[in-house]
Amino acid sequence: MQIPTFDNLRYGARESITRFPFVLLAAVVAAVAGNILVDHSDESAWIKLLLAAQLGIPLMFAVVVKTESNNRYHPFRWVAAAGAVGALVVYGVTLSETFSMVTITRHVQFTIGLHLLVAFAPFTGAGRLNGFWQYNRVLFLRFCLSALYSVVLHAGLSVALLAIDKLLGIEVDEKV
Repeated sequence: MQIPTFDNLRYGARESITRFPFVLLAAVVAAVAGNILVDHSDESAWIKLLLAAQLGIPLMFAVVVKTESNNRYHPFRWVAAAGAVGALVVYGVTLSETFSMVTITRHVQFTIGLHLLVAFAPFTGAGRLNGFWQYNRVLFLRFCLSALYSVVLHAGLSVALLAIDKLLGIEVDEKV
């Protein structure tokens, strides 16, 4: 295993930004909207933005992997990404002001559907069955690894905040 260096990290970050700019933009928009909603939970415009941006992450990823399955720098990639952004804008605008159980259920269904789209989008019409299973195996392993990293990071931050509160006597707000 190669030890990560700053050059490797910088190269990997540059590759991710150039390959997935719209995915990262959707993630940043969702994170900003979610952070704003922590203090302003009753503003439906931010909720609409959060829901649309959250759907944008798997949708934009599916667009990238589908267009890359044919050709890495295919010009259709930008047209497909623009169409996906338009669909997200339409989805966000057409959400109702009151969020009922029907709206939440529909959003969960869209989320599941888009994640399933990510699983098979690069292999539509390709006829590469072994590649399909290998791609999904790698996707699943990366999901599990990301979940493990998230749990460890959350646990570490929680223990650090608890230590600050109990050992140093510095008040830490429960929201944190």
